[in-house]
Amino acid sequence: LLTPAEYRVDGSVGRITSGGVFAVRGAQVALRMEPGRQVYPGSIYTAFREAGPLRGSGADAKDVGMLIRNTGVLKVIRIEGEEVLAKVLIQYDIVKAGDLVRLRDPDRLRYYNSLRQGGKAPLQLKGEVLGEMPPKMVAVRGDVVFVDFGRQQGAWPGMRLMVSRD
Repeated sequence: LLTPAEYRVDGSVGRITSGGVFAVRGAQVALRMEPGRQVYPGSIYTAFREAGPLRGSGADAKDVGMLIRNTGVLKVIRIEGEEVLAKVLIQYDIVKAGDLVRLRDPDRLRYYNSLRQGGKAPLQLKGEVLGEMPPKMVAVRGDVVFVDFGRQQGAWPGMRLMVSRD
């Protein structure tokens, strides 16, 4: 889930260089970068696709952000004129032409590394579960859920939560 302030696109996957319909780990893709973006060999990008706006439930049903689905991690291996070639390092889902890419900035990388090392003291957050992935009636341990609170309350994308009823 990205708020409008966090939503940034640096380019998109233009084509799969092997000629296939999608790319998997180890495959190469050609990127189309937005004008003015500086790209260097070795740069790491996250590939993602939009899964639609996420709205709150209840009477207000306000827009709480854009739900995105990460499809992979790409590393720029060669730049030939306007063509930027990247290799799929990590695959979360199939990488397709049209998937969007954004540079993995140091703050975001530091955050993901902190998830692996254990976190800070637990927060006491109150909110509502808006949905789960994959969509189903009951979420169980290990499922991804979407909640109606965010950074302002101290939560971060990818944060592990224990959800209980009042």
